Amino acid sequence: MPHQYITSDLHLLHERIIKYADRTEYRPANHKKAIQMSWDIVNSINQQIPDSNDVVLWNLGDLYFGKTLSTRTLSLLQDFVKGMKGKHRQLKLVLGNHDKPFIEYIKYLGFDYIYDYPVVINEKYILSHEPFFLSDPHFINIHGHTHQKFVGSDYFCWVLENREMVVKAYKDSRRKCPFNPDLKKENWQQLIVNPVQYVNVCWDANDYKVLKLEDIL
Repeated sequence: MPHQYITSDLHLLHERIIKYADRTEYRPANHKKAIQMSWDIVNSINQQIPDSNDVVLWNLGDLYFGKTLSTRTLSLLQDFVKGMKGKHRQLKLVLGNHDKPFIEYIKYLGFDYIYDYPVVINEKYILSHEPFFLSDPHFINIHGHTHQKFVGSDYFCWVLENREMVVKAYKDSRRKCPFNPDLKKENWQQLIVNPVQYVNVCWDANDYKVLKLEDIL
């Protein structure tokens, strides 16, 4: 059996994530700090998990964030992915909402497998980028997307997905948030019965730790 490790939402080269996700050690945010942050993430992963052919590293999306992808940026991303892969590890990526516009480039970065849908493993875990509404109590959803915010009992009731992060982004940039924070009545029934079924593996949620599947619950 392979040893499976999971992380998510690295947001490599993303300057604004330094502010939005409280990555305070890289302030003031700029391009140079974003590159440093990205290499620090890669180096931290290499320190935490062995470089062995029985190791699988899952990334649950939002590997990169940007409006464009230049030749220089693509070269840096290739270096970051190569660093995370090491000599022997297997890399798997579940696409996040910020990855999908760049799928034609991401598929050449060096991942062994790329999925654009949630993945069920060990007949128990659902790996997804965004939290996945669970109607079966036997499953555990391991997810990304929410950064340092954890899924609460009312998560699926709200109009605004990952509302806290987006509201923070608008407030920080002194813009009026266009989203209605009220609950949608038709979704009131979609309450999480057991928040323990949701495990956040975002880089910002676990003190920059890569989680080992065997250690989850």
